[in-house]
Amino acid sequence: MTTLRLALKSVLGNKLRLALTALAVVLGVSFVSGTFVLTDSIDEAFTGLFADANAGVDVYVNPVSEINLSGGGPPGVDATGGASLDEALLDDVRTVDGVADAVGLVQGVASIIGPDGERIGGQGPPTLGFSWAGEDGPITLREGSAPTGPDDVVIDVTTFTEQGFSLGDTVTILTPLGPGEFTVVGASGFGEEDNLLGATSASFTLERAQELFGMEGRLNQIAIAAAEDVDTLVLKDAVAAAVGSDTIEVVSVDEQIAQQTAELNEGLAFLDVVLLSFAGVALFVGAFLIVNTFSIVVAQRMREFALLRAVGASRGQLRRMVMLEAVVIGLVGGTLGVAGGIGLAELLKAVFGLIGASFPDGGLVLRPRTFIASYGLSLLVTVAAAMLPARRASRVAPVEALRGTGAADADHIGRGRTVRGALLAICGTASLLVGLFTAIGDAATMVGVGVGALFVGVALLAPWLARPVAGGLGRLLGGSVVANLARRNAQRNPTRTSTTASALMIGVALVSFVSILAASVTASVNALFEEQFTADLVLSAEGGFGTLPRTLASEVAAVDGVASVSASRLTIAELPDGRQTFVNGYDASTLADHLRVGASDEALAALQADGTVLVSAELLEEDGLGVGDTITISFPAVSAAPLEVVGAFENREVVDSDYIIDLPTYERVVGGGSDASVSVVLAEGAELETVQTAIEQVAEAYPGTDVQTLNDLLIRVQEGVDQLLNILIGLLFLALVIAVIGIVNTLALSVIERTREIGLLRAVGMHRRQVRQTVRGEAVLVAVFGALLGVAIGSFFGWAMVTALADDGIEVLVFPTARLATYVLLAAVAGVLAAVLPARRAAKLDILRAVTTE
Repeated sequence: MTTLRLALKSVLGNKLRLALTALAVVLGVSFVSGTFVLTDSIDEAFTGLFADANAGVDVYVNPVSEINLSGGGPPGVDATGGASLDEALLDDVRTVDGVADAVGLVQGVASIIGPDGERIGGQGPPTLGFSWAGEDGPITLREGSAPTGPDDVVIDVTTFTEQGFSLGDTVTILTPLGPGEFTVVGASGFGEEDNLLGATSASFTLERAQELFGMEGRLNQIAIAAAEDVDTLVLKDAVAAAVGSDTIEVVSVDEQIAQQTAELNEGLAFLDVVLLSFAGVALFVGAFLIVNTFSIVVAQRMREFALLRAVGASRGQLRRMVMLEAVVIGLVGGTLGVAGGIGLAELLKAVFGLIGASFPDGGLVLRPRTFIASYGLSLLVTVAAAMLPARRASRVAPVEALRGTGAADADHIGRGRTVRGALLAICGTASLLVGLFTAIGDAATMVGVGVGALFVGVALLAPWLARPVAGGLGRLLGGSVVANLARRNAQRNPTRTSTTASALMIGVALVSFVSILAASVTASVNALFEEQFTADLVLSAEGGFGTLPRTLASEVAAVDGVASVSASRLTIAELPDGRQTFVNGYDASTLADHLRVGASDEALAALQADGTVLVSAELLEEDGLGVGDTITISFPAVSAAPLEVVGAFENREVVDSDYIIDLPTYERVVGGGSDASVSVVLAEGAELETVQTAIEQVAEAYPGTDVQTLNDLLIRVQEGVDQLLNILIGLLFLALVIAVIGIVNTLALSVIERTREIGLLRAVGMHRRQVRQTVRGEAVLVAVFGALLGVAIGSFFGWAMVTALADDGIEVLVFPTARLATYVLLAAVAGVLAAVLPARRAAKLDILRAVTTE
């Protein structure tokens, strides 16, 4: 108990130190707990929502397919068509004993055009089209009536209300067949919710939906209601016995809800990965702060520890006391982290609501894993960070009690530290390069371990650089007394300086790496398109999200001045070994005029035959295939399509897949579909601006369609990369905040350590302003030193990543020097801000009390 009381007294005796140290843990833990709170809340809310929406259904009949067209992928993936059921199966289901009713369901893409002529949604949340399934279906009527005629539509209540629609209004809806005029006869919700994650919905009669979505005679699903007193599982078995096959599955409503929830969680998995990754970075940076804080505190308390040893305290008791202090900080950090996570989850829900992807109503869910993960990580980081300082404290000898207070300057850099740092740096670099440049199984783990080890290794070796770099940078401050004091303060304890700078190094390194990668991607894409894209204009969905109705291409082809038009489509397919891949559909007869795919004229001519495929030269070699061989690929509409290899193409980067098939073959194996983009080649002598204006007039009937030149397209790529870059930098800003807190902590403790020194300087004539300038100068030197290390390591990461991605088309390495220099400048500014409170405290020290401090 004595050890515990001493630990609590030490922690509570310096509440500012406790707060600053705990804050380093709180930010990282908040991301962890917030991620779990948000995903658990979403899971529970949607489980209830799906249960309500499926309340009138007992059994579902689904087509079997391992390919999920709505599961993601690059922009432009075709979400129409897909695995389906023969409509005749509906009559067979209705004859099964125990079936009270059965309804066929069809789903596709339908974009509602608002009164302002703009497409609603589509840039994030999907635009869904359904066949009306009656009151027992997932779409529930809120106002008006169900669709009964081919021109009737029921739209989601959010769109109905926010866009000011009224019953009887005419609305334009874009489907794969193009724009159509419909009469609004009702407003609907998804169960009790107004919409599903912000998605719009348009519901038609079954016959009209089949026509619009290219599903004539086909169904996506059959919903079955059981007769009274018929057990669901008994009915499921009866239906399966009547219609079951290898291509059809029969599931209970509970199994269907579980599958829907699993698909939703899979779609939101990216959120877990992103938030938890940044939580790991924040905790990693926070560990440096905690190590530094405990190291400084232990050094300053050597006399206290020696006195305790002199009165009988054992080494183990001292070690346990320091570790107990770490446990207290870990518990405080974990508690505040859970509270912060709840706030973060609410904030993220609000952000999703602002972009139109609102979640179902419901309270936040706190499951045991949130508390276990939050407290576990907080304690793990703080306790692990305190181990070495605790060990150092336990080694103090009782004779140290005879010395004065204050920590001696640490000029010596231990050999063990140097050896460990060198080994970690070498092993980390090797692991990183192996993960990037070899075909190892778990490359991501190798890269992650390598990055972490390299950071720690550089941090251990940094003291060798701290003194010369701080000396060189210090001369930039001038030759005044204040500048010399600031320089020498940064040099006097290179280990402390480097450890403080290392936290900032990590944040700046990651930001620099992301900036270099973004600049290289942009430059590479520009070079790629300029070399391989030969069309004059390209049409795509606004912002790159979604697809285009396939009728648009034929209308554009009729415009004066257009020589040829090439529509491209993109779908997900599965190879015999279970790998999923993307397959492009092009008009083989015009492809060579629009793209330089690196295929021979003979191969492109052969591709026009049904059932043929071009394979990227790289994959053709890897799989040991040759011209004339047959490969079997599973597509959404065809479970096994044998395709003859008629050639290879070299330039897969602009195609972004390894397989190209002709559009007639695509329509057979995918089932119709929408276009990812439409490219246009102008006739000889036609003026670009004139033809572009004419095409834009055609595209006015297809709201949400961009008509762009190559330069416009490259600008959009640049804007997209910059937007992603800014998001990543914004999230990494938390790591930089923790690093700045580390500088504040170090300077504050350093001022305490140098109390007598500052008092003597004030006694011999140093002004308070000069004291503040000295502390600020030291902070700037530490911050700039960390930033320079970060830029150096980030540049290495950037070079390694771009080099590793050369085969994927990222061939141009760019170092954005202006942006990197800005990071160093901002680090200097951060150093000035971090020094505000410590500098003020140092300047306000009472001279007499400071001079007499032991």
